[in-house]
Amino acid sequence: MKMFKMGFVVAALGLLGGCAAAGVTGLPSDTAEKKFVFDKEFDNVWEATVEWFASNNTPIDNVDKNSGLISSNYGLNPGSGIINCGQPTGNVGLYQAVFEDVKTNINIIVREQGEQRTRATVNIFGKALVVVRNGYGQVVSSASVDCVSTGNFERSYQRYVESY
Repeated sequence: MKMFKMGFVVAALGLLGGCAAAGVTGLPSDTAEKKFVFDKEFDNVWEATVEWFASNNTPIDNVDKNSGLISSNYGLNPGSGIINCGQPTGNVGLYQAVFEDVKTNINIIVREQGEQRTRATVNIFGKALVVVRNGYGQVVSSASVDCVSTGNFERSYQRYVESY
């Protein structure tokens, strides 16, 4: 019986003492369509773009109609369906890696292409910190990861502007 208890303690310590560095797996490449041409005047596409941000509760950091740029630095989490940061990997015993400090940049550039023709280029990119903490909450491993667009934002934007 003593041998069984000793074996159980050794196995439990081995399980709790295991450690793997922070990282990610399953990060896809960014294949989202980013450029859209609308058979609409520049002002119409510009208004639709500003309204799209407001309708989706996405704060605008920079808006400059003369340059055609609208941008946002937004804290979307990887579960939002807008960005994909892969799956966090790493652990200290039973404490698994998690995403922290996720930031997403959204840039839309609207350019007139002639009468009744406007091009919009949508760029979405993000960064996340993958963190493994121990039982005391201390960071024991971390890694920065580049997140990619899922394409959902771009498709939503395209549909909105087309129906505007």
